Amino acid sequence: MERVGRINLILGVMLFSIWLFPLNATTYYVALWGNDNWPGTSPDSAWRHIAYGTQKILAGDSLIIMPGNYGDENAVIAHSGTPSDPIVIRGDVYNQVIMEGDGDGNGIRIEGNSHIIIENIKFTNYSSGIFIYHEGSYITVRRCIFIENNAGGFLTWGTSSDISKCHHLIATENWFSDYTDKQDYGIYFCYATNVLANNNYFFGWHHQALSFKRRVHYGIARHNIFEGFRYTALYLGQNLDAPGDTNRCRYLIAEGNVFRPALGYRAKRPIWVSNVEYAVVRNNFMEGKDSVDGGWGEGIALGDYESGYEPANPTHITIYNNVMRRIGGTTTNPGIRVYHDCHDVRVFNNAFANCAYGLGFEKEDTVLFQHNIFYNYRHGMVREGTGRYAIFRYNDIYPYWSGAGPTNIYEDPLFVGPFDSLVLQGENPHFVPDFSRAEVCRLQANSPCIDAGVPLTKTVGSGSGNEIPVEDAGYFTDGFDIGDGDLIRVGAYDSLRIVDIDYENNRITVDRNISWNSGDGVSLTYYGSAPDMGAYEYYPVAVGEGKRHYRSSFTLHPNPARSQVTITYFLPRPGRVSLTLYNPLGQIVKSLVDAGTGAGLHSLELDTATLPSGLYFVRLDVEGMDWAVEKLVLFK
Repeated sequence: MERVGRINLILGVMLFSIWLFPLNATTYYVALWGNDNWPGTSPDSAWRHIAYGTQKILAGDSLIIMPGNYGDENAVIAHSGTPSDPIVIRGDVYNQVIMEGDGDGNGIRIEGNSHIIIENIKFTNYSSGIFIYHEGSYITVRRCIFIENNAGGFLTWGTSSDISKCHHLIATENWFSDYTDKQDYGIYFCYATNVLANNNYFFGWHHQALSFKRRVHYGIARHNIFEGFRYTALYLGQNLDAPGDTNRCRYLIAEGNVFRPALGYRAKRPIWVSNVEYAVVRNNFMEGKDSVDGGWGEGIALGDYESGYEPANPTHITIYNNVMRRIGGTTTNPGIRVYHDCHDVRVFNNAFANCAYGLGFEKEDTVLFQHNIFYNYRHGMVREGTGRYAIFRYNDIYPYWSGAGPTNIYEDPLFVGPFDSLVLQGENPHFVPDFSRAEVCRLQANSPCIDAGVPLTKTVGSGSGNEIPVEDAGYFTDGFDIGDGDLIRVGAYDSLRIVDIDYENNRITVDRNISWNSGDGVSLTYYGSAPDMGAYEYYPVAVGEGKRHYRSSFTLHPNPARSQVTITYFLPRPGRVSLTLYNPLGQIVKSLVDAGTGAGLHSLELDTATLPSGLYFVRLDVEGMDWAVEKLVLFK
C-alpha cells in the first residue's frame, strides 16, 4: 500500500512520554483565592484565572490548577511546547477541578498549537469542553471528565483543504457522560490524521460516543468502554460525500472495545462502518439484553446512503475475532446488517451468540463470511433480504440454515458458557475493558469447530526471505503504521508479524526470514492442524492461551523476539501474582514472578538468550481476579 507523508503515531506517543522530565520547566498555579497580578509560581501566589494562565505559559511550563469550580472560563492556549518541553495544563486533584460553562463556547481552545498535554480537568455545560480548530499537533488529553456539554466533550475540526495540519492527537483515560440526551458526541475527529482514542469510558445517551467523522486518515479506537448509547457508539467514517465535498476516511482500526447497555440507557448500535476505505474491526465485544430497547440497531452496520449524497460504500474492510452476545434487545435486529453497497468486506472468525438474527441485508451485496460461528439465533439467521449474493465458507451455523452452502457445518459449537443474562449497571468509570463475558464463546475441547477451517489464502510459488507473494493479501493488515500488524502462520512458520502489505501486488512482508513452498497455507496464527471457527482459537487447557480479561494491559514486546522480552501488566488492585513461562505442552519453563504485588503498571525483562527458538506461552494469574495468557515466539 502507498506510504507517502505518513507520520508514525507510535513515535508520537513515545515523544509525549518525555513530558515527565521537561528540560526547562517553570511550574505556575491557578487557584480560586489567586490574583492575576501575582507571580503565579506557588499556590500562595497563584493566578486567579485559567484563561490568564493559558496565555502566559511557554514551552516546558506546567500550569497546575488547584481544586474548585472556576465557572465559565473560555481559555485559549497562546503558545506551543516542543517535543522535549511540552506545555502541561493539569488539575491538581482528579475530579476536583471544574470548568462549568454557560452552554456555549469552549472550555479550552487550541488553534495552531503543538505539544500540549491537558489532564485532570472536568468540563461541563460548554458547547465543547476541549476544541482543536484548524491546526494542532501532538496534543494529549488525559484523565479529563466531560459531562453534559452540548456539542461534545473533545472535538477536533482541522483544515479541510489540508488534513496534515491537524495530527497526532491522543485522548486517553477520559470519562464522558451524558445523562439527559445533551452531549451529542463524546469525541469526534474531523479533518485530521494520526489520531488515537484509547482506554476512555463513555456512559449514557450520546448520539455518537466516538466518531471518526470527516476525512480522518490513520486513526485507532482501542480499549474503550461504551455503556449506553442512543444511536451509534463508534463511527468509522460518519459523514457521507456531497457533490464537491470529500469526507471519506481511510486507514482506521477499532480493536479491543467493549459495548453494552447500562441501567436506564439503551445500546443501539455498537459500530457503524460507513464512509471509509481500509478499516479493521477486531477483538471487540458487544452485548445486549433482551429486556432493553435495541432501537433499529445491529452489532455492526455496513454502508449507508442518504438523498443528495454519495453512498458510503465502505471498501477493503476486515472484521474478525469479535464476539456478539444477544444483539437485538427487545427488537429483532441482527449481529451484522448491510445497509447499502460495500466492496471487499470480509467477516471471518467471529462469534455470534443468541442474537435476535445473525445477519440482515437491506441491500443484497457480496460480503464474505468465513470461519464464523452463528449460534442459537433467536428468530432466524437472516432478518431482511436473503443474503443471496453473500459468500458463506466454512462457518458453523446452528441451528441449520439452508442458505449457506456445502462447506459449512450445522452443529452445536460447544461453547464453554454459561450464557447468563447481563446484569445492568449504573455509571462506573473504569478504563480497562473487561472481556470476561466474551469468554463464554471459547470452545470446549470436543467442539466440532476445532481445526474445522481452512487457510485464508495460499502462497504463490516457492521461495525464502521475508517478502511473501500470496493469492490474496486482502484478509490481513499491517496496522497501517499506527497499530500492530496481524500475527499469521505461513506453512509451518507460526506467529509471524506482518510489517507491510502491498495489496495491489498481493505481497506480505513479515518480521523475519522464512522459506515456503508453493501453495502453503496462510492464515491468522492458530494451534493444531487447521484454523478453528469462531473468535477464539482453542489451545490445550494446560496453557489456555488468550484469556482476554487483561488483554488490554498485558503485553509482550518485542514479539516475536530474539534475546530479550519486556513483559508489562496492569493490576486494578493489589493481589498475589504468578507469572509463568510455558512450552506448548503445558510444561513450566520458568517461573518469573510469584509474590504479592501492588496495584498499577508493572514491567520486567525476560532474558530469552538461552532458550531455543519456538513457541512459548506467558501466563499471568492474579489471586481473586482472573488469568491471561499471551503467546511468545522466539527465533534466533
